[in-house]
Amino acid sequence: MGKWILRKYLKSCVSLEATFSDKFGEVESNKPTGDLGEEYFFKMCQDLGLDVTKETESLDWDFNVNGKHVDVKVLRNNFGPREEFFLNVRANQITPFVDVYAFYIFNMRNGELSFCGALSKSDFLQRSILKRAGDIEKIGFIYPCDTCAVRKKDLKSLVEALK
Repeated sequence: MGKWILRKYLKSCVSLEATFSDKFGEVESNKPTGDLGEEYFFKMCQDLGLDVTKETESLDWDFNVNGKHVDVKVLRNNFGPREEFFLNVRANQITPFVDVYAFYIFNMRNGELSFCGALSKSDFLQRSILKRAGDIEKIGFIYPCDTCAVRKKDLKSLVEALK
């Protein structure tokens, strides 16, 4: 995949100032970046020699990797990954069926997609901080709903998270 594909997706995205239609609403532009993250995740798994298939029966997770259910999360910002940056999962999206969360960040300014790392669900729940709807980060980000957040520096490699 070339950068031109990323730029195509970038052009289809709305700005970060977009608001959620309600507490649990979705921004329409999340789908293109989510799809792109899933394409990259699939390729990364193949490159690592992992047994990967796209999940087609459930909406709770995206991939089956080495017998585990993996949910791929793609967050968008204007600066790319930073160690102190929080990566998150909405509280209502944490299900008993997911084994591993894998995180990407899509930089809307330059169109780069970066793999940040992964955590097993049990590690994620131990390390994450519950952010309540309305909580505000130093950079001005306001959580639209209850969210479990973990710092990038606390993530592991995908292979480690799958153990």
